[in-house]
Amino acid sequence: MVKSFLEELENNPRNLPLPEHVINAIEGATIAYVDTVFGQRLYCVRDWVYFVSRSKAANRSGPWSDLKKVIETEGSFKVSENLRVLEIDTSGGKQRMDFTDEEGLYQITQRMSDRSKNVRDIKTYLAKSGVYMGEAYRNPGAAADELYNREYDKLIAEGFSPEEAQQWLDVRRKQKQQRLAIVAIWKDRGINRPTDYADLTNQIHRVALGRTATRHKRELAVKDTPRNYISAADNATIQVTELTSGLLHIHRESYGKPELSEDIDDVRPIIDAARPEIQNVFSKKPRRLPAANRPPNLDR
Repeated sequence: MVKSFLEELENNPRNLPLPEHVINAIEGATIAYVDTVFGQRLYCVRDWVYFVSRSKAANRSGPWSDLKKVIETEGSFKVSENLRVLEIDTSGGKQRMDFTDEEGLYQITQRMSDRSKNVRDIKTYLAKSGVYMGEAYRNPGAAADELYNREYDKLIAEGFSPEEAQQWLDVRRKQKQQRLAIVAIWKDRGINRPTDYADLTNQIHRVALGRTATRHKRELAVKDTPRNYISAADNATIQVTELTSGLLHIHRESYGKPELSEDIDDVRPIIDAARPEIQNVFSKKPRRLPAANRPPNLDR
């Protein structure tokens, strides 16, 4: 028996982020996205509206352009506050397009026409699977609890013990907070180009784990940050590296990429000394990779 589109949506064995799972379930659909230096993933609204609506328009931008006018007139979704205009490379050259995060896509989808069964099915799926996004505006605490519980359940299903699951989530949460802190310090100390943030991030990762974040991402064959898949011990090591580097930046009053880079290199002996104890205290069990088969050489 052929599954309905809604049934296909409700089966997400790879645990993809909701937007990517929806797009993956639509034959021939693709969506552009960018990862910000703050670890946030932003999605191309044009691609989302075009494929979710199953539009036949020759110009992929048309459906979003029409919907955007309606939304702006309605005034219930503040476009200026929820969208970011970014320039990306496309087959037609560089283009400036609207991007938003997962919650923004959810809000936009709520305002799409229900005439398409495809849209109705996706709204039903989002209501079931991503209700925390809609609830976040009314009850942020409950929404955060639901998201935490959902990730906890995934970890248990992956074979984590309750203690390991709670530890992984707590360490990852603190590591995200530390990431925001170090990025803010770099910004205050003269860093403003995305490539410079990426270079310093790679340097932090190399001091902490022995290879750059870019190389680690390639090894794991993932599209998002490696930090979502590594162990609590490795995330804690990155957190300590960022914390120590930030303290040294402030102590030395460092400014500019060369001085900040020097500070990160100078914390290496501290991290090398601390790493064995960090590995002893925290779980070394990694998260399951999206791919069906985890490469054996990556088991640690």
